[in-house]
Amino acid sequence: MERITVAHTRDDTALVSLDGFAETIVVSLALRPGNWIVLGRTSIYNRDSDSQNASIALRTRRDLLVIDRVDVSLPRAPTSAIHGEEHIFDRDPFLLQGVVSIRSEDAVDIICATYRGSASLPVLIAFPADTLSP
Repeated sequence: MERITVAHTRDDTALVSLDGFAETIVVSLALRPGNWIVLGRTSIYNRDSDSQNASIALRTRRDLLVIDRVDVSLPRAPTSAIHGEEHIFDRDPFLLQGVVSIRSEDAVDIICATYRGSASLPVLIAFPADTLSP
C-alpha cells in the first residue's frame, strides 16, 4: 500500500485586513505537481456601517485558476465593531473545495475581497488524488 501524504496549513494568529475590494491572500499552500483534492475554510467580517458584497475564492497562484468561489452580501457591522472596539467572530466560516491538476510547482491560495472588512482563521488542506481509483 502506498503512503499518502497530506499537505496542510492554517493561520490563526491574526485578522487579515480587507480593503477596497482588493483581492487579498489570507493563506497559501505550496503543492508539488499532481492532482489534488483541496479543501479550504475562512471567516470574513464586515467592518463598515453599510452592508457590502464580499468574495472568497480558492485559486492557483501561477495560472490564477479559480477552483471554487463564494460571493456573498455581508450585513452591516455593529457600531462597536466599526469603531474598532470589538470584532465580530460569530460568523460561520465559508467552505471551499475542488480538484486541481498542478503541472509544476505551484501554490493554492484562499483569497478574499470586500470593501472594508477582515478575514480570520483560514485553513487549507490538500490530499493527493493521483493514486485514487473508483
